[in-house]
Amino acid sequence: MTRFSFVLIVTACVGIFAGITFAQDDAANGGTLRGTIVDTTAAQNPIEGVEVKIVAQDGTEFTTKTDANGDYKKAGIPAGRYLINISKEGYDERRGKPVTIVEGGDHFVPLKMSKMRMPLVEGQPSRMDALVKVRIKSLLQHVTESVGKRYNLDEVAVKALHGSILNSIDNVLSQTESPNTFVKAMGNGNAVLLNMLLSRPACKAAFTEHLSEAQLQDYLDFAAARQQRDQHAAAHQITVRLDQELSLTPAQREEVVQLLRDKIENEAAGNAMTVLRISSPQAAAQLARYRLKIPIDGILSKAQSKVWLGLITTDTGKKIRAGGGTVRGMITDTTPAMNPIEGVEVQIVAVAQEGGGRAFIATTDANGNYRHDDLPAGRYLINIFKEGYGDRIGKPVTIVNGGDHFVPLKMLKTKKKVENVFDLFVPNRTTKKKDTADTAEPPSATQFAEAKLQAHTELLGTLDARAAQRLAIAAKGVVQQHFEARDERHQETLQGFEADFMQKIEAGEMTREQALVALEAIKKDLSEKNSVISTSDITGHRLYQQAIKDVLSEEAYAQYSAHQTERRAWRRQALWDLVVAGMDTQLLLDNTQREHLETAVEVFAPFSRRNSPPISMFFLLFQRQRNFEILTPWQQGEFKRVFGPMMWRR
Repeated sequence: MTRFSFVLIVTACVGIFAGITFAQDDAANGGTLRGTIVDTTAAQNPIEGVEVKIVAQDGTEFTTKTDANGDYKKAGIPAGRYLINISKEGYDERRGKPVTIVEGGDHFVPLKMSKMRMPLVEGQPSRMDALVKVRIKSLLQHVTESVGKRYNLDEVAVKALHGSILNSIDNVLSQTESPNTFVKAMGNGNAVLLNMLLSRPACKAAFTEHLSEAQLQDYLDFAAARQQRDQHAAAHQITVRLDQELSLTPAQREEVVQLLRDKIENEAAGNAMTVLRISSPQAAAQLARYRLKIPIDGILSKAQSKVWLGLITTDTGKKIRAGGGTVRGMITDTTPAMNPIEGVEVQIVAVAQEGGGRAFIATTDANGNYRHDDLPAGRYLINIFKEGYGDRIGKPVTIVNGGDHFVPLKMLKTKKKVENVFDLFVPNRTTKKKDTADTAEPPSATQFAEAKLQAHTELLGTLDARAAQRLAIAAKGVVQQHFEARDERHQETLQGFEADFMQKIEAGEMTREQALVALEAIKKDLSEKNSVISTSDITGHRLYQQAIKDVLSEEAYAQYSAHQTERRAWRRQALWDLVVAGMDTQLLLDNTQREHLETAVEVFAPFSRRNSPPISMFFLLFQRQRNFEILTPWQQGEFKRVFGPMMWRR
């Protein structure tokens, strides 16, 4: 409520300061744009020499600069809509401030610029460098101990192996590679980071020095098997999330799993740690569509395609909770057109002592937008990656509770290098055939619900006209009841706020005018929610399920029930596999530990809520097996570092 009121107040203030006063002198020569540009310090110092570009929709530019007082002015601008871009060496650019010019208008648009952080001089370590080195050395301590245990090495041999590996990594980090090279791997889990280290000849040579050829090959096979389990679990769980909404057939499920595995393996995108953070079917669909780019359209029915379109075009952003803040922004290329870049992996890495090194992942959509909610307050570094573009590492941001932090970024396109045969078959972006999602109109909330029921009905096979009609009538009634219940909930919410505001007015804590503004904001929010698709399990509605039972023969209904039972078992197994794979990816389990946890998740699975995020299984394990005697101290520390803060905020 407070957030909405604040937004409306800010909007009103912006409207006042950007208000139009008409000047007769400019009546025949377009309008005037003027303003003052200051820095972001408390003193709000004016900035001289800022280049101000006013860009029309057709690309026409009008340019001016600020004077010693930070003032700028440009007269004679034709009426129309424009974007204001400002730049000055030593300051972060600001682009895309919208303004509408009217004939004879005098438009005042004040702006602020923040000083650009100076780049580190060569040889000076950054906070990210230090963080990477600490993580790598901590990881390698655990790896050498586990290798020693696996191959029964004595203490002297383990120490020698550890020393050799550390020396090799020190050489890699100080002579051939920057620690930034390992940032992306670090955010995707310790197993990914370890595999990257093992791929370095110097590191592999250190293992070769202390292990036999058979032992080294066994360890490499062991690491590869972990990676295979991780990829399968990630593909399986993404498919589960899609199946919740699309009602996939068994054949479709297998095909989607294979498509995902191929993409994850070939493009090294998406793993168990990424999928564990997925909290909704929309997020799973958008990961599959924008980051993995799986060609799913060709295997879906018409009804399923409508559901798919709703999932990939829905804003997955949640309202801010008091327990954290939001980082969001737009990522564009460096051309004057500032084209949005979809499929960029955005890592938001904690650098504070508490939770340091923990990465939160987001991905840009087709409009180049990214967003991550509920980030604990603290200092972070933002890293962005996408094949074909130069990585950007270490953009600092400080999160405050309840904050909404907008961080736009740019990426420079790199010249494409053909490193393997697969690259030869990557289609050119300019000739890419658009799929349904590029051209079709997203479904309304009602159409989405109807399409979900239709997709589920298709699982029943061919129905006679009478059965199809009865199910269609039942589906219509279910959709109506669903939205009536939602409207009732919204009305109850509004009445609750009204009662609360009345008490505050009587207590003198709020004026009637403030209450009216707040209520209008709440009404607007509820109205916006009415147009958002719902991923609640409408297919399990009592009326719809009873209609299915009524129209099917006893044999057909038994087959349907068996399919639903198999579907639940398949989803349950996917959850178990993902939880173990995610923990293995982060904690580098040995075989005994992994088998123990495979048993543990099966025991705790009944306690998890239906359709709850997979990450909730970690909270159950954390609560019910707090000491984790089976884990080493390093593994316990890693578990608490990665998953602990998330649990305490729930």
